Amino acid sequence: MKRIRFFALLAGLLLVLTACAVPAANAPQTQPPTEAPTAEPTQEPEPTEPGDAGASTEPTVAPTQEPEASVPGEVRFERKYEDAKEYAVLTAVDLSGSTTLWTYTTGKYDATELDRTSPIGMAPGLYLLNEGGTVTALDAGTGEVVWQNDEFGGCLGLDAAVIDVEGNRVLLSGYYGPDLFACDLQGKTLFHTDSFDSDYLWPHSLSLDGPDQLTIHFEMGPDGEEGVAIAVDLSDLSFTSIDK
Repeated sequence: MKRIRFFALLAGLLLVLTACAVPAANAPQTQPPTEAPTAEPTQEPEPTEPGDAGASTEPTVAPTQEPEASVPGEVRFERKYEDAKEYAVLTAVDLSGSTTLWTYTTGKYDATELDRTSPIGMAPGLYLLNEGGTVTALDAGTGEVVWQNDEFGGCLGLDAAVIDVEGNRVLLSGYYGPDLFACDLQGKTLFHTDSFDSDYLWPHSLSLDGPDQLTIHFEMGPDGEEGVAIAVDLSDLSFTSIDK
């Protein structure tokens, strides 16, 4: 009887051990978690260089430049005489002196002991001359007449013309008058003084000594004194004698 109980107890123990070792058939099996796919970082597109295929660019327009006017390196002034008439031929040449840019021929005027045609000089964009008492302004690049002023009416002395660029004017003295004439560089008369003093005769040269200070040199002054000069204030045309 004790043996039967022993075997029965042993059999129950074996059943318990078997149940613990083998998992139940219906128990769900756990799968490892699935990792979500990692997205690659989005890269910004590199800027397209001009000229690359498919690039859309605005056309680049170079600024338009005005052509530079041809400024002569020299204007040659040649005075000529024909049948008791005086005239002048002007020839503008380039800096090398080998190429003629333009020529200009004045009118013909009765020849006298004084020059009827005289150069005045260069101003910005202009070449100025006196012909028969008329101040003529030529285009420095083409030689065409820009303007003329016939209110001067005189014959220039040896060095009796000043171009005052800062004052926008040209100042002239006629040997037989007027003592002083001025017009602006657009051709408008500014003033005309026939004589400052009847004792001062034959102005032959001018010098600009300041913005409104002009010296006029005369052949003769009071009491027959030679080589005299006066200082003129151009702001009001007052003058004073200059002592030697």
